[in-house]
Formats: sequence, C-alpha cells, structure tokens
Amino acid sequence: MNIAAAARADKLTPGKVQLLMRDYGVSYEEARDYLRATAH
Repeated sequence: MNIAAAARADKLTPGKVQLLMRDYGVSYEEARDYLRATAH
C-alpha cells in the first residue's frame, strides 16, 4: 500500500499519517480515523 498516495486521496497530510503509524504502531486506517477525528 502506498501510504502517501492513500493519504493524499483521503485529503490528509502523508507525513502525519506516517508519523502516527511509525510512532504508535497503528494501521493506516487507525491513523486516518484519528486524524479525521482530531481535525479542526
């Protein structure tokens, strides 16, 4: 899975998704849902 392309398709910042995945060991879906929930 191309994380950067998927993040851009979901209107998210690829770097933020990758940081969450690396730092917390979560899946792409979990990182995406977290960013959506905390977006203002």
